[in-house]
Amino acid sequence: MSVNKEYAVKMLIEILFEKGLVNEATYKNTLQYQKSQCNGSNSHISQAA
Repeated sequence: MSVNKEYAVKMLIEILFEKGLVNEATYKNTLQYQKSQCNGSNSHISQAA
């Protein structure tokens, strides 16, 4: 059984936020970072060339 890492991160940060263990800024920054990584998943390769 394999778990998608991006999905696991999203679910974990949501759970932590709902329980008050992560503040709203951290929650939003994590989601923003994850979203930017999904949209430009190969951007680090194109920038290196």
